[in-house]
Amino acid sequence: MKIINKNNQAIKSINDWEKEIPKKDWVEGRSAYSLAKFILTENGLEQIKTIIKYILKDEIVFEKGIPEYEVKFDKFGGRGRFHDIGIWGKTKSTNKTFIVGIESKVDEPFGQTVSEAYISGIIKRLNKENTKKPERVEKLLKQNFGNKIKSKHFDLRYQLLYTTMGTLEEKADISICFFIIFKNSSYDKIRGKENYRDYCQFIQNVLSEKIPCVIDNVEVNKLIIDNREIYSVYSEIE
Repeated sequence: MKIINKNNQAIKSINDWEKEIPKKDWVEGRSAYSLAKFILTENGLEQIKTIIKYILKDEIVFEKGIPEYEVKFDKFGGRGRFHDIGIWGKTKSTNKTFIVGIESKVDEPFGQTVSEAYISGIIKRLNKENTKKPERVEKLLKQNFGNKIKSKHFDLRYQLLYTTMGTLEEKADISICFFIIFKNSSYDKIRGKENYRDYCQFIQNVLSEKIPCVIDNVEVNKLIIDNREIYSVYSEIE
């Protein structure tokens, strides 16, 4: 598989990858650096491929990967969903296309709650700032929960709502949202446990089916979001 940047230039080293990442996010031992190291020097693509093959029950081909790949998931403008790396490929027997949107973490949280994101947008609007954030939050709630939106959904982590939509909106026959947790020397067990709780809370609130998985430290769920199907993978790397 070729790894390239948004300008179609090859990424062959950690230094090449670093150029694609916001400076504030590039810290050794944290998520962006750990993902680059995992893929470029630790046979990470083969580990990811093994999991995808198991889920899809087919041989697969990875075609390309783009770090910091942005997907516009609505028409409200502003930033889209930035995948830590987007990976495209095909299944061999059925020739179906797939997108793997990877979100890497060490123990970094999944951002604001939906409530916090929504209120921050309302405050901006009340202060005459130009923002479509309230509309974006409302649309994501409707896409994730249809006409059964409840107050408890405002306690979920906002990032999880737009991460799934940012994967679904990239055109492919199969959508896979892939969370990789690096339990390295920088990992804090308490924060990591809180993040996993937030992830589980999200999965429990969307229409989902747990997929049996025999691969160690990997959980797989099939979700129905916006009347579309997406796999959610949660993988821990010791």
